[in-house]
Amino acid sequence: MLKRFGLDFVIYAAAKIGVMLSTFLVIKILSAHLLPTEYGAYGLIGATITTTVILSSTFLMTSILRYLPRALEKRRMRSFKYVTTQIGQLTLGVTAGLSLVAISLLYTTGAVVITPFLVLAIIAASVGAVILQIYPSYLNAMRDRSRYSSAVTLQSSLFVAGLAFGLGVFPDRVATIFWVLAISQSALYFVARPRLRFIRKIIPQTWATLREYRQYGLPIVLLHVSIQMNSTLDQYIIRLFGDLHSVGLYAANYTLGEKAIYGLSSITALAVTPYLFRQWESGQQSECFITIWRFFFLSFGAGAVIVGIFAMWSGPLASYVLAPHYLEGAAILPFVTCGAVCLGATAIMAEVFTLKERTLELALCYLSAAGVNLLSNLLFVPKLGYMGAAYSTLVTYIYLMIVILWRAHALVAMFRYLPAAFGFQNSSPGEDAEL
Repeated sequence: MLKRFGLDFVIYAAAKIGVMLSTFLVIKILSAHLLPTEYGAYGLIGATITTTVILSSTFLMTSILRYLPRALEKRRMRSFKYVTTQIGQLTLGVTAGLSLVAISLLYTTGAVVITPFLVLAIIAASVGAVILQIYPSYLNAMRDRSRYSSAVTLQSSLFVAGLAFGLGVFPDRVATIFWVLAISQSALYFVARPRLRFIRKIIPQTWATLREYRQYGLPIVLLHVSIQMNSTLDQYIIRLFGDLHSVGLYAANYTLGEKAIYGLSSITALAVTPYLFRQWESGQQSECFITIWRFFFLSFGAGAVIVGIFAMWSGPLASYVLAPHYLEGAAILPFVTCGAVCLGATAIMAEVFTLKERTLELALCYLSAAGVNLLSNLLFVPKLGYMGAAYSTLVTYIYLMIVILWRAHALVAMFRYLPAAFGFQNSSPGEDAEL
């Protein structure tokens, strides 16, 4: 197991490190070209696009990860690809419609200024984001490491190159960001294998599979919406009680701190998740839980080192990436990175619920954390501004980690597997404990 995971980790790490470095380049380019007010508009629109894509396509992405190993085991990959491609086409159309609704909300609330050029860019970026969700998810589930790495590297490289050129040429800089994003995401369509070709006739099996995917995936949609709320709700609250300038200072520094941790946790999750599903399908349930514990502590320990670095040198580190007029927001970095470490470790422990197909309970745990996030933001932000949002982030993710550990133990007696994770126990800890 460790040998296979180690190979996956190295290959995924190479791709994710490249993506993480490109993310820092993106932050550097944006902070150099955009005023904090423009960065605030970019942050709010980006959060809205992400929410739109979650609502329209998350069920498909998670179903691919869940059901593709089963299709491989039963040798039904041809029908799986055909039906999944048809569902993907339907998803693109739904995404375009939802993006129009999102644009209307942004316009009517006055959160940002909407232009026709920006409207088209938002729709294109939303549809492109779905492509970016579906194709890499398929490759990840297939454990096609080289193509996965090539796909994410291609997208991030095109995005960085496009920003470096486009922001200095086109006057509407916020819209330019999303046009470049849409082009870089949609480029995956031309390198995708299997390609999402247009299929006119929808076969009956597609509708049956769609119902199965929705039944499995809708609780995960609620889960991802809750995760998105925990990640971006603070920006909306800052805008509610402040201005786009404050949103921009917070969003730039938040992204810097979060991505430093996210790169590490996502590498671990991408490498371990397909293996866990294959292990689970082969009947090795106890080994799955032991593996989850090991990588929970791996993620937590490695992240703690990064938190310590940011706690001591947040200002100097931020100055390497952000333009000088963003540095006053660097005070949030220790709190944001600490919260991100808790979230990364929690995401690994949450695989217990996915494996047991208790996604609704998992979604409710995250939804309760979103409630804590909302209340704490409403309490802290009016008095403390964006620093209050940073405190709220830390409180929320500590709460979430505690709740997930509690419910995971209630579901499968997770703490019984803890000694085995450290090599103190050779036999299986016992049968799963159901609620």
